[in-house]
This record gives sequence, C-alpha cells and structure tokens, in this order.
Amino acid sequence: MRLHEFLPPYLERASAVIDVTHEQVDLREDVPLTDGARYRKYSVAEACTLDIGPDTVLLSLFGPDPPAQTDLDQLAPVLRRLRPGARAVLLLGWPAAELPYSRLLGPLVDGHCKVLDVVPLDPGSVPAVTSALIVECVPGGDAEQAGAAKLADELSGRVEELSGEVAALQARLRESQQRLASAESKLASLESSNSVRFGRAVVHGLHHPARGVVGVPKVLARMWRVRGATKDRVVPIALPAVGAHERELITMTLPVGLRIPRLLAQHGLAGYEGEALACFLAATDVAGPGAVFDIGANVGIYAALAAALTQREVRAFEPMPSLVEAARRVSADNQLRGTTELLALGAQTGSATLYVSLRSDTSNSLAAGFRESSAGIEVPVETLDSYVARTGVVPAVMKVDTETTEPDVLAGAASTIRQHRPWILCEVLAGRVENRLAEVLEPFGYRWYHVTGTLPYEQASQIVGDRTYSELMWLFAPHEPGEDFWAAVRARAVAIAECTPERAAKLRAR
Repeated sequence: MRLHEFLPPYLERASAVIDVTHEQVDLREDVPLTDGARYRKYSVAEACTLDIGPDTVLLSLFGPDPPAQTDLDQLAPVLRRLRPGARAVLLLGWPAAELPYSRLLGPLVDGHCKVLDVVPLDPGSVPAVTSALIVECVPGGDAEQAGAAKLADELSGRVEELSGEVAALQARLRESQQRLASAESKLASLESSNSVRFGRAVVHGLHHPARGVVGVPKVLARMWRVRGATKDRVVPIALPAVGAHERELITMTLPVGLRIPRLLAQHGLAGYEGEALACFLAATDVAGPGAVFDIGANVGIYAALAAALTQREVRAFEPMPSLVEAARRVSADNQLRGTTELLALGAQTGSATLYVSLRSDTSNSLAAGFRESSAGIEVPVETLDSYVARTGVVPAVMKVDTETTEPDVLAGAASTIRQHRPWILCEVLAGRVENRLAEVLEPFGYRWYHVTGTLPYEQASQIVGDRTYSELMWLFAPHEPGEDFWAAVRARAVAIAECTPERAAKLRAR
C-alpha cells in the first residue's frame, strides 16, 4: 500500500492537513487533498501551540533516525493539541518487529486517541517508512482510561500479526533475490565465456566482411592468449607495518593473465598506486564509524588491505563474474573479513551492459566505447543509496574506480553522501569525467585534493585529471583534513614504500 492510496477516506471531511514532518521530508505530492483543503507545514514545536480541530488531519513521521524522523518523546505534546474528532496519520520508521508500541501507547492514551487502522506501506512509498498508524481523538474520561488496556491488547495483537506478515514477505524476498543473483551470475559467466565470444566474433565477421577479415583473427588471437594464460600465479604481498595488527603478508593465487596480480608481483605495494593506497588507508584511520566500500574492485586489492589492516566491515563491488570469483578467492585464501558483491553501482537501479575490454581486465566499463570490447554482458546495477537502505551497511570510506562511470556512482549515492559524509578516493580520467564529477559533488561541500606531490596536498578549486594518466586518484574529503589525517598519510606512505617483492619473498620464506 502507498500513502496516496489509503489516505483518501481519512481526508474526506478534512479542510486542512497539518504536516509536521521534518523540513527535508516532502510529502505534498503524496497527499490527495479534497477541493478547498489547505496544506500547511509546521515544525513539531509550532504544532504544540496549535488548536487542531475535527476538520483537521495531522501528518507526522516518527522513527529511530533523527533528524528526518521525530523521536517518540515529542509525540505526546502534539497529540494533546488534538480536539475530539481530529485525526492524525503517524508514519512509523521502525520495522514492524521492532516497533516500540509500549512507548507508543502512553502518548496515545494521554491524548485520548483511539486507533482506527494500521497500514503496512510498500518499500519506497515514503523513504525509510514501514507503516502508518491512523488515530482519532475521542472525548476523554474514565471510560477512555479504562479502555487503555484493551487498546494496548488490540495494538499489540495487530503489531504481532503485521510482524508475522513482514517476516514471511522478507523470507520470500530473500529467496527471490538469491535465485535472481544465482541466475544473473550464471548468465554473466556464460556471456563472458570464450564460446560466446567466439560466436560473436564470427557473426560480426559475417555481417561486416570488409572489417571481419581483419577483426575476427584479432579477436580470436587475443582469446587464445587469454586461454593460454589460465595457469595460476602465486603473488605474495607484504603489508605495511603500521598499527596493531598481526598480518605481515597476504597472497594472491590467481590466473597469470590478470593485470593487477602481475603488477603486484613485479613491484609490490611499493610500486602499485602507493600514494593512493596511503591516502585510502589514512582515511580508514581517521574516518568515523562505518564500513569500507571498494567500488570497481577488480580482484579486490583495496578491499583486501582494508580487511587485513582495519577492523571495519568491508564490501567490494565488481560486475565482472570472473573478477568477482578472483576477489572472493583472495578473501577466502587469506581468511579475510568482507563480502564481494556481483554488482555494479550506478545512478539508477536495474541492469546495464558491461563492455569487456580487449585491452585489459582493468578497463571493463559500463560506458560504451570507452575501450575496444570483445563482448557485452548484462549485469545487475543498483544505486548505492538503495544498497545502503537494503542492507543497512553505511560507508565511512569509499574507493571508486569504475572506468568513467564514477559520476554515476556518486549520483546514485547522493543521500548517503549527504547524510553520512564518507571519505572518497576516486579515479579521475582526464577529459572524460571532470565536469560531471564537479556537478555531482558541489552540493555536498566536499574538499578536492589531487593525490600527488608534497604532503599535505593542496586543496583544488577544480577537478582536473592528469593527462599523462600516471596520477589518477583524487581525494574528496567531507571536511578540511586535519593534521591527524596528513600524519596518517605520511606514516602509511613510509610503510608502503617498504612493501617490495623482495620483502614479500622473505616473509613467505619464513
């Protein structure tokens, strides 16, 4: 049920609707007013001074997440302003199983309110609202006080009934999501297989004979090289010795054709995005409570470091099935905490085509034409805001590297960024994303720093990518970093500089 669907019967005799929800909550379009009815917005404090008569409906939102949701302690003074016949629609932000109805009963009885109905709301009908309680003020007296126990029993029974219904629906939803994820994974794996790529290459050659004579052999040659590179490479990786942690080493046992393990084997962490890694780990040192999100994880090196070196929850996001399998293997082999999701994050929830790059496994992208591709596979896409609302996992630090779709990722995270202010490490490819990134970030008041040069990095007035493509990472900070952050960056950088292949080999030989 949605808000505009159940409200009409309760608004038939209303000449006014008083909305006392928080200023950032906009319900005007969801309230079907009758002709001549007025819609007024007040704060809770202002509502406590009003005389709310029988031709008025009060609309409010209560829940555990202020400021958008009002605390229950502020309910009683508002309900006491209702005169007999006045009604109130109490939108509730708790799951039915967690509804604190014992705290709710006091204000209802104190305000001489009887419950007319309890309505479960569809997810997304009103953000973070699960149900609505419709109450009406009745004449007070001993009879009403004597009926408080009956009201409590009725409300408790209704809540238990709704809790059972919600639990059953949630179980069915989880089962459906598991089946869907399994099917999407199998389909994505099939579409990225050599058999399908071979067929597409041949069909392309038949449809475009002039180009096919050249194109088909090139595609097949690259496929053959990848097929011949299925042997695993064992890469020991020395970890930066900063902080009270026990781990000095992790290993990657992955196919030799993958680019990031090859670079780590050649250079260690010391020669692989050292400044970016130092900034990323420093952000985990100083950020407030919350998880680490590795968005565009590839084989999950950022996620692995966060899991090995911090106590934070870690979530990695990667839409390419073979890379998800690789990232999960790294996590399992090293007994690391964290989850790798077969999922792309973007501006809208749905599905999209992932273009599989012929150049490198690090260049797969949802952006058509970013790199020459051998195949396109359909992958699930979700906004970060939707993921946070669905899972309850909130990021404190985010690394975003999605090959030119970074602005879409951040656009889909607008509510999370506005409310939780995570530290963001973001790849910026020159000439492709700067303007869109600035448009997305400007409303949030973040500070921008190109991760390169002498510490502390200078705050930038514009986002300008490095046209040499050697220093790609930028820091988007929720506030001006203090000396504690820059000290953490320095310490992490010094430690990472010692993470060479030679040190990793010695640690592995122990």
